[in-house]
Amino acid sequence: MMDWESTVLGGVFGLGCVFIWRGFTILRNKHLDDTNRRKGFWPLNVGLLLAAVSMFMIAQIKAG
Repeated sequence: MMDWESTVLGGVFGLGCVFIWRGFTILRNKHLDDTNRRKGFWPLNVGLLLAAVSMFMIAQIKAG
């Protein structure tokens, strides 16, 4: 039987990685002006937060 917690947290980690990739893509797009490029920090920060929280929660589940 599969643990649903690990599955959900793995999905959240994957979603965080997609947000990180999208943020870097926006930040590195030279065709956008600086104002629009700075909007890439939002998905980057959200992705880093999702990835960090999911890794922390997975470690807590495995330890407990």
